[in-house]
Amino acid sequence: MGKHSTEVMFVLLVALGVLSPSATSAHAVSAVDKRVAAPVAASNPTVSGTAISPLNVRVLPAPRTAADVENEAYEHGEKRTLDRKMTEYTGDLALVTLFVLLVALAQAVLFFVQLRLMRASLADTKAAAIAATLGAKASQQSADTAKISMIASERAYVHFAGLRYISHTHLADGRIFWRLRPHWRNSGNTPTRGLRVYVRYEFRDEILPTDYPFALDVQPNEQPSTISLEPSGTIGSGTHDLWGTDLADVAKGIKHLYVWGVATYRSVFDESGEHVTKFCVKAENITGDPTAFWNPDLPFGIDFVGVSHHNCADEDCRI
Repeated sequence: MGKHSTEVMFVLLVALGVLSPSATSAHAVSAVDKRVAAPVAASNPTVSGTAISPLNVRVLPAPRTAADVENEAYEHGEKRTLDRKMTEYTGDLALVTLFVLLVALAQAVLFFVQLRLMRASLADTKAAAIAATLGAKASQQSADTAKISMIASERAYVHFAGLRYISHTHLADGRIFWRLRPHWRNSGNTPTRGLRVYVRYEFRDEILPTDYPFALDVQPNEQPSTISLEPSGTIGSGTHDLWGTDLADVAKGIKHLYVWGVATYRSVFDESGEHVTKFCVKAENITGDPTAFWNPDLPFGIDFVGVSHHNCADEDCRI
């Protein structure tokens, strides 16, 4: 058979399915290679043998079955379901996040409002505390004022109540002398406690100076007993005898007679410690005859006038 007849036969066999595609491809490639190799060998005497070219193989996919189609449809359905659920979950998550954000914002607003209310409450509490403190102070001041007023109106007040003078006849020579006795009075509404009184007499040639020390110089045998002077009560203190002729000199301005004294006491309230009253008076305007015994038909009188100093009570005596 000739070369042409062989190629025709090969094509028929392939068409009838006797030869496989791979064999067919190999045979076709072999025939082509032989045609190509012949001229190359002829032109190059040093090349011998047959040149083999690589084969290109295409793998065809296997036919799809019904199960494959069903599995693929199932997988596509699952994927769509998962995508839908993921979308829904993402939307739900966004809503939850928005809700949490709104809750946080509401809490922040509530906290701010509570803070302002707390500050306002603290301010009100502080104002109430200040008002309560002021009220307590006002109440205490009112109570103190009421107590002071009550004490001031009820406590004992001792003051100098004048001098009494009585004429006497001296038994030895019949001369007239006058016995002077200062008196003290409690003008308060409660009795005194621990009352002590001291009196001094100054029969002088000169007027009492303004810087006179008024020193008591209490002697040991002169310590008076403490007494209680009842409300509206009067008590006399130490006496002093003065000749009628001495009083006549006072009336003429030749001599000067001063009487001064001090009273110390406490009240029943003991609110401010010891109280003190001081007095100093001068004998002036002596009327009648001091050398004659007192006679109601021949009146006799002595005016005792307070001087500008040593007449005080309590705080005024400490100035």
